[in-house]
Amino acid sequence: APVGTHETLLAYLVRRLLENGANSSFVNRIADSEIPVSELVADPVETVRAMPDPGAHHDRIALPATLYPDRRNSDGIDL
Repeated sequence: APVGTHETLLAYLVRRLLENGANSSFVNRIADSEIPVSELVADPVETVRAMPDPGAHHDRIALPATLYPDRRNSDGIDL
């Protein structure tokens, strides 16, 4: 966990937000004038409650065993 004064922690937070390159991140979406403010400030809890099956497998995200197209991924160690 980061430790320091308010000034150093705020700079750390901003840096981490900017490092998040995901197109769906708040930092990237806030500059898009096509996205309504209501979508940016939507309650994430309500979004999940509206899902038909929260936590269900997403068909476009590979399962860990099938992560690589040319070989099976290792199982790893269950700690």
